[in-house]
Amino acid sequence: MADYATGEVRGRVRGRLKTLCLDMAALDRFEAAQGEKAFTALDEMSGDDAGFVTLRRLVHAAMAKHHPDATLAEAQAFIAKHPKQIRALLNRALPEPEVGEDVADAAQGNQSGAKG
Repeated sequence: MADYATGEVRGRVRGRLKTLCLDMAALDRFEAAQGEKAFTALDEMSGDDAGFVTLRRLVHAAMAKHHPDATLAEAQAFIAKHPKQIRALLNRALPEPEVGEDVADAAQGNQSGAKG
């Protein structure tokens, strides 16, 4: 499950501290700018398949909560200077499911329809 409380990252760009938050509002802003579903784009990013334009738009959308006047140029500068924070932002906001969760879900599914 997404943990938006820890889904923020910070870094300095052009002498100013910027905070990125990848929440539902940011994903909505991203979809409007990108013209594609956010989770589709994020799946592509998890495989390092997304283009730079996609990444720049996502970072720009994530900046808007704390910096509504942020520009695409600032998003680009943040990406260039703080690639580890970008990866952390994606990992915190959209973590991989825990193994225990998958096993529990599978067991519940098997019990409801399986006859032994």
